[in-house]
Amino acid sequence: MTRDRTTIEGRAVTSRTHYTTLGLAKTASAAEIKAAYRRMAMQWHPDRNPKSQSEATARFKEIKHAYETLSNERKREAYDDSLDETRFGSGAGSFGFGAGASQSSGRAKPAGFGSYWHRTPPPVRGEDIECKASISVETAVNGGTIEVKVPYVGPCDACGGTGWARAASRCKACAGQGCSKCDYSGRTNVCATCKGSGHAKAERKIATAVRGGIVDGMMIRIVGGGTPGGNGGADGDALCRIKVLKAGSYKLQGLDLMGEVKVDFATAAIGGKVHVDVFGKSYTVEVPPMTRAGKILRLLGKGLRHAVNHDTGDLRLRVVIDLPKGRLSEAQKQVLKSMFADGMSLHD
Repeated sequence: MTRDRTTIEGRAVTSRTHYTTLGLAKTASAAEIKAAYRRMAMQWHPDRNPKSQSEATARFKEIKHAYETLSNERKREAYDDSLDETRFGSGAGSFGFGAGASQSSGRAKPAGFGSYWHRTPPPVRGEDIECKASISVETAVNGGTIEVKVPYVGPCDACGGTGWARAASRCKACAGQGCSKCDYSGRTNVCATCKGSGHAKAERKIATAVRGGIVDGMMIRIVGGGTPGGNGGADGDALCRIKVLKAGSYKLQGLDLMGEVKVDFATAAIGGKVHVDVFGKSYTVEVPPMTRAGKILRLLGKGLRHAVNHDTGDLRLRVVIDLPKGRLSEAQKQVLKSMFADGMSLHD
């Protein structure tokens, strides 16, 4: 196990960094970091160390954490800064020994030097992830709980992020006949899941509550739904673009809620009132005389109320004529004929 050793006034201070965990210099390139991670992860994978799985599991997690930090440019920069602070301190004097230093001997001695030389790296916030989610128009109006699928790219579970399979298998590129991809052996150790990259696309499901007033295309933020933070830092957020889907005959058009209302034949002809239930709310709709099918009846201010600016749309209901069920009796037919005997029609 590689460790950095520093001597302070005759005392040896031992510390491990992400670089020493992977056996690297601080100037290592991204390719060197990836290669070292593959090598170390393969060496310490718990499946390869059945006789010392507890130790291997601890080392594997440490190696994985080191790689996740150093392979991310932003996290690596913050980590390097933390190493510089840890090594040189931030207070007065060449080593940052400030007010806590003892002056009795005429030279500064570190008081509580462990707080400088073992200072934990500063927390690094995880990155935000963009995603998409669909909700019904009912949820958009009333709010509710939705399930969001958040994509991410992480170490491949099949190979532990090494890019190599535990056992060789027949090369799919040449069907075992031998080619350049398998060094003409017909077999390969490249992980079939991640194609040797060490990374794989995955997604996780997050249930989150949303309030009413969501319009199509609105972005919602799910706190903590992004990539994990480093060194105890907060996780990033998931930024989800919302698509509002129809629910039955109802859909959104801007802030206006569009739907249908059934009106019986007699009420459509002579006028009256009908009642309609919309997502748990009941409304009374005035139907003018001689209302035709397809006419839009508008209820002002009964549409969607925007969650941010609180603007409100209208409820617009398209009339559907609800004809009587079954066949008309001869007497009913005669009544209808007598009503329109003078040539009057609904189109006059």
